[in-house]
Amino acid sequence: MQDRINWIDAVKGTCLFLVVIAHLWSPCPLWTHVLTGGYMQVFFVMAGITSIRFIRSFREQIISKCKRILLPYAFYGITLLLLGVILPKHIEFGRGILGLLYGRYMLFPPSAEVNFPLLQACGYLSPFWFLPCIFFSYILLAWYDYSKRPYLIVVLAICVSIASPLLPILLPWSIEMAFIGFLLMICGRGLHGILFDPPAQFNRHFNLFLLWIGSAIVYMIAWKIDGPVNMSLSVIGSESMFFPFRFIFFILLGVSEALFLSLLFRALDTSVITRGLAYIGRHALRLLCIHLFIGESIYFLLADRDLPKIVSFMCALLVIFIIDYILEHYSLIIQSLFGQKTSGDIPAKKH
Repeated sequence: MQDRINWIDAVKGTCLFLVVIAHLWSPCPLWTHVLTGGYMQVFFVMAGITSIRFIRSFREQIISKCKRILLPYAFYGITLLLLGVILPKHIEFGRGILGLLYGRYMLFPPSAEVNFPLLQACGYLSPFWFLPCIFFSYILLAWYDYSKRPYLIVVLAICVSIASPLLPILLPWSIEMAFIGFLLMICGRGLHGILFDPPAQFNRHFNLFLLWIGSAIVYMIAWKIDGPVNMSLSVIGSESMFFPFRFIFFILLGVSEALFLSLLFRALDTSVITRGLAYIGRHALRLLCIHLFIGESIYFLLADRDLPKIVSFMCALLVIFIIDYILEHYSLIIQSLFGQKTSGDIPAKKH
């Protein structure tokens, strides 16, 4: 297993925490509203920063991503769907399965006069769109690594990204957003050298500080120009902006926020805040899957208590982390049992 890098996990943990706030705290505080301009894009940028070329074959990479992304997607999706039917949470099981298969919040863009709810039909599954999307982005990245003409894949991704606001439907598994995710991963690989092996001009702390300030300025300018963003609905900017330029600002938002957070937590690598957010980042996939279901359940239980919003939110957050800890504990036990069984099944070598 690879050693975890605290500041990378802290960046992911920060963005996951913003996801939880956006879903469970409505209306969101102003400071989170500002930071959510590029928070989903950051996950793709960080995936690019940590990806390593040619470490595995193309087939091995696909199998690895299926195990890491699609298996949890199916397991948590079906489990929560069944729990929603049993409790009950007034959802249609068939519509939920259809939503998981299609992997989208709805079928048509939000601007459509008539729509067809998918994951929206059981709202606590709405964050699940992210997993098939980033899975497809990883497939594109592996294809890029093993292609003899990788530039053609980049050109294809740019064309799809530019045209995405014009599509009449939201494609399954957020395919159109996955192409943008792939471009964000490529940008992340470009940031890898600055963050892990900085050029001479970035070796001094003052220059890194200027780069950090510069990334914040670029982010705020792009956030002000680009307008609303929502990857799950293929909204990548204001409709008043000429569509070929929307994805450029959308990428700028993700890259500048990723660089800003990376430099911040890299400088604070040993701090308590970084370690705490790194814990969230290491559990990001499971927390993404379970937080909305558990959070809505806690809010329902506290609905008659007339508690301040922040108190209800903190209660929900505490329960989410407790459930996450329990799930991790039992998953480790299961893994150890399977490991022992496997090792016991290996016959001894004959001498």
